[in-house]
Amino acid sequence: VICIPLFIIILQNDTGSGIVLGSFLFVLYREGLNKWLCIPVLLIAALFIMSFLLSPMTLLVSIILVCTLSEAMMTGEWRSRLIYLASLALASILLCMTMALVAPGVMDLHACLLTVTLLSLVGVLVYAFRMNLSSTLITVGLFLCTMIFLPTTDYIFNSILKQHQRDRILSFLGIISDPLGTDNNVNQSKIAIGSGGFWGKGFLEGTQIKYGFVPERHTDFIFCTVGEEWGFLGTMVVLALLCMLILRLMRMGERQQEPFGRIYCYCVAAILLFHVLVNVGMTIGLMPVMGIPLPFMSYGGSSLIAFTILLFIAVRLDASTRQFSLN
Repeated sequence: VICIPLFIIILQNDTGSGIVLGSFLFVLYREGLNKWLCIPVLLIAALFIMSFLLSPMTLLVSIILVCTLSEAMMTGEWRSRLIYLASLALASILLCMTMALVAPGVMDLHACLLTVTLLSLVGVLVYAFRMNLSSTLITVGLFLCTMIFLPTTDYIFNSILKQHQRDRILSFLGIISDPLGTDNNVNQSKIAIGSGGFWGKGFLEGTQIKYGFVPERHTDFIFCTVGEEWGFLGTMVVLALLCMLILRLMRMGERQQEPFGRIYCYCVAAILLFHVLVNVGMTIGLMPVMGIPLPFMSYGGSSLIAFTILLFIAVRLDASTRQFSLN
């Protein structure tokens, strides 16, 4: 439901809009998705980003630990899962020592661990089918999909993402540093927000904004304008209003009589929450820079119309629910 449209949108070189679909994981959780299943999904998404920094061995060990411990949280079977992890480690070391004696240089510890893990999954799948452990089957499927997907990170990074997107990710991870190029936007943004202090410099009095030091100050980096002109107090007011709107949408969703209305309201709330987190996060250096507007504030007719339509449909659904309750 999420990955197919996400893949199609990314192929259209609109990565920012595609990533927004990841916010629907919050909606799936509200509709009954196992909370322990959300953890490995989020951690694997983080590992995809960290794959540029981690070695293959560290990445493999991290994925095995995430999937195994998450499955243990879902089932409550900690002892057997810890024994399974210890068995994997022991078997991998023995295989590596054997291969070092029989055929030196053919298989390193990473290859041995991968081989032992894949072979062990056959027994895990048989056990899960016999015991009807759906959580184990889902975790194994998630692990296999991850192992298939991770080798494609180089292709996605080098072939699908544009050069400026690659530079932003590498700059965010600290792999490259370009204060006058890739890092300039975020650096100027931090200076603008920090210079606002608590009260701000006043309406249209922000020097960083007025003299054009902050690029895209009316669209993606409009939060810098609020921070410099109205200070910490103004940013807190803006964030509080947006949070109240999101919480109101969630409350409207809980009032719906039909699943469609509830899911729709939560989807709108998730979309707004994701936009706020990413837009504000990238202006203060906590998120990579992406072309995502701040709802109802960034300049742009298409985003304003889209957010307005989303919100008004939710209001209309809530009005229908109240009319039904009165009748």
